[in-house]
Amino acid sequence: MAENVAQKRRADVMENKENVENMQISSKGRLPAVLAEFDIEVETRCEALRGQARELEASFRNQLILETLKIPRDIRTMPMKTFAEQYGGDLTAIVEEALRKRYEPMATAASTRTQLP
Repeated sequence: MAENVAQKRRADVMENKENVENMQISSKGRLPAVLAEFDIEVETRCEALRGQARELEASFRNQLILETLKIPRDIRTMPMKTFAEQYGGDLTAIVEEALRKRYEPMATAASTRTQLP
């Protein structure tokens, strides 16, 4: 049985070799056209990928701008050295402080209204 499988594989390999040789002989005239078509397809796909890369770059830049705008203006304009000295380079603390400053008056006002007799 193993011998039959080995013989069949050898026969398949030989048949494939013959098919390849026949294709090479019959397609020599077509080879430049096939290569030109392949080059066009490759260039089309590359251009599509470049377009997607440009769109992703624009999206990332827009997202960066939006995230940067969330940082308070005085922090955004602060030199990096000062930022590192004052906040240790931690944006989390700045955002929490900014939120606390922004919403603390509202929370205080709401709690005083609920305490009225």
